[in-house]
Amino acid sequence: IQAGPIVFTITNDGTEPHDFWFANDLVGSFFLDENLLPGETATLSVNLPPGTYTAFCSLGDGAHAAAGEQATVEVVAE
Repeated sequence: IQAGPIVFTITNDGTEPHDFWFANDLVGSFFLDENLLPGETATLSVNLPPGTYTAFCSLGDGAHAAAGEQATVEVVAE
């Protein structure tokens, strides 16, 4: 992903609630204010500096992420 302003569009295609976090140890976390129920869509607008981030679902005290609901994303300078 290119550094700078980005809009994530997140859709819950599952059968249970999910959330969305985008985090970096140096920058902090960006996240949706509310959980997404099945079938719901939300957007998250952020201004990202370069770095390595983790996108994940934090529900179930990390159980969703441990089950594979996570990805590493590299944000690079323009």
